[in-house]
Amino acid sequence: WTETYAVWSPLGTYLATFHWRGVALWAGPKFTQFQKFYHPEARFISFSPCENYIVTFSPTGDRGDDKKLIIW
Repeated sequence: WTETYAVWSPLGTYLATFHWRGVALWAGPKFTQFQKFYHPEARFISFSPCENYIVTFSPTGDRGDDKKLIIW
């Protein structure tokens, strides 16, 4: 389930879905939820080629500290 759209990682290991509170990664044989990243209103994700890192972007940022771009 997602509130906007979904994005596959480069090697197809993860499926990222976007939600009001951030991004969720789904993985494994049944694609169960693997990890959540708190980044309110995130609208973009980019995976590193080896899938060890991700970058998320929110055009509004967290209203408390304006983190628009986060490297995880």
